Amino acid sequence: MRSRLRVGAAVSAGIILATLLSACGKAPSDFDALARKVDTVPYSRFDDAGKDHIYDSRILRMDLRSLPISGSSLGIARDRWPALSFGPGLLLAFDGPSGRSTSRAVTVSITTDTDGVVNWVHANRSLPADELIAELRRGVEDWGLPRDDVEALIADLHRHLAPGCPEVVPKLIADCSLGSDTTGVAPSGIVAHVEVRHDGDDLIQISYKLPLSPAYYTPSALTTIRTTGRLPRLTPAGE
Repeated sequence: MRSRLRVGAAVSAGIILATLLSACGKAPSDFDALARKVDTVPYSRFDDAGKDHIYDSRILRMDLRSLPISGSSLGIARDRWPALSFGPGLLLAFDGPSGRSTSRAVTVSITTDTDGVVNWVHANRSLPADELIAELRRGVEDWGLPRDDVEALIADLHRHLAPGCPEVVPKLIADCSLGSDTTGVAPSGIVAHVEVRHDGDDLIQISYKLPLSPAYYTPSALTTIRTTGRLPRLTPAGE
């Protein structure tokens, strides 16, 4: 159930430009209140003023309706940014071609290719196993994840946590490894590649990776994702 994604040299040379950290212990009602405020905040930028606004509002909002997106349009003007803390309780709102997808309490990073075009948004969150299983199952509706893949992810999680498997996996180890993934198209029209990995102790990490290359949003690519649960392979320029 591993993704066979291989991207071109420009994409693989992407630089992490911004990392936003937040805790994940706020009550759901708190995030419901934030969700009701999303339309009152502007789309986020990552210059100094934009970072202050994200911190104050506790909302990071991105417009993903028109691709590609240049890093400069988001206020990303440097090759590298240090990790920046915006916790606790950051809500993410992604506006896509046909609606909005939301997430919460995550670590977010943005990468660009060598031309300064944003190619990925990565969002991570750590949860107890039972909460993560519930979130995965909600992902069938929320992110268009294939139901069979989700149940396979959950079965993989149960195997990983079974007696005899190490609590922390420093590398992939036979039947005790946990590093499964799947991909879907959310009702918002946003493509999401979802991975599940052990995060140490009793927490499991769920990672949402949003590919923003227009090549993943062609009719044929979206059909491939919906029917296979996989990202199509992109052919590097010049091949």
